[in-house]
Amino acid sequence: MRLADQPALKAASETGRPLILLYILEEGPTAPRPPGGASLWWLDKSLRSLRDAIEKRGGQLTLRRGPALKVLNAVIEETGATRTSAGLFNHCRAKSRMLSGIVAEK
Repeated sequence: MRLADQPALKAASETGRPLILLYILEEGPTAPRPPGGASLWWLDKSLRSLRDAIEKRGGQLTLRRGPALKVLNAVIEETGATRTSAGLFNHCRAKSRMLSGIVAEK
């Protein structure tokens, strides 16, 4: 999870509009199988590193868990975001079911 490898984030940041950087740990009936202990350890370290990199640039990483579309819709409603573009902050196993990383513009 590196900022430099995110074309959606780069494009969104070039608009000059406020960004909502969101990581969703998908849970629920449509989620892939739950990650094991080692995967969760790696994820924790990766998200901390990503958070630190974002904060050094004046941003904030929001972490949520639950059904991806439900969480995404809640964040859009809470923030008034008007556009979204999928980022690849996490490996997607089933593109039609999983929105793991989202960059939403207000």
